[in-house]
Amino acid sequence: MIVLSGHLSLQAHALLQEFAFFLSMQGALAR
Repeated sequence: MIVLSGHLSLQAHALLQEFAFFLSMQGALAR
């Protein structure tokens, strides 16, 4: 169970990083 929760938190962290990268790219394109 602990391994599963760790895996999920890792996936959530990667998803947040991709989302932040996407937002920064959108901001650069908007300029």
